[in-house]
Amino acid sequence: MIIVAVVELGAGCKASKGGRCAQDDDCAAGLICRHAPPGYDQCVGEAALQATLDAECKSSDKCKSEGRCATVDGPGNVGEKPYCLATKPEHCRQSTMCEAKGMCSLVNGVCMVGGDEDCKDSRACKEQAECKARGATCVVDDESCSRTRSCKEFGKCSGSKSGIFCIVAREEDCARSDSCKQFGLCSAMQKHGSEAPCGPSPQREMGCVCVARTDEDCRRGRVCETAGMCKAENAHCVVGGTK
Repeated sequence: MIIVAVVELGAGCKASKGGRCAQDDDCAAGLICRHAPPGYDQCVGEAALQATLDAECKSSDKCKSEGRCATVDGPGNVGEKPYCLATKPEHCRQSTMCEAKGMCSLVNGVCMVGGDEDCKDSRACKEQAECKARGATCVVDDESCSRTRSCKEFGKCSGSKSGIFCIVAREEDCARSDSCKQFGLCSAMQKHGSEAPCGPSPQREMGCVCVARTDEDCRRGRVCETAGMCKAENAHCVVGGTK
């Protein structure tokens, strides 16, 4: 009977600060159970816990990359009660994913692409022509592709349907390209070799390719004047023909 009484008394005790716990009810008044690595859960003051978790979030890689710099309550990572989310617009604007991918707007605790302005200020726009917001991502479009080096050099001046690629979609894009001026590749042809005109459908995703379809194309290129390559053969200019 004495042993049972001691056990019942122990079962009613609450752990003090620093004591082991499995849930908040195991801790004394004013304390909560801090979920740490297995076997190390302990009772702490709520204010101290909040400060500790805030510091952990602010110093985390996810804060720097994704803007998840503040602690909130909820079912976060496995084995943890609190987890990190973005709670202020500046959390997103200061993240590397904002600078890189345009994920600069705060939406329900997550940094996402909020519109064209987010995309236009991103490195993805400057380097990959991904300047148009579509859903939660930045994609290429005709306007952004028209400003690229690949448009000037190879006629890839149009955005694909998926928004992933800049492609050749119009005859005039080839005619204005450096490839036309230098090598006589002034006409657009479907990539599978069909003689059908290049257009937005069905080749809008993969696009077309700039080729020398006629001798006139070759005569427009410098290779005709400088190397005598004035004859169109197999989509390229070869030696022959007339200047």
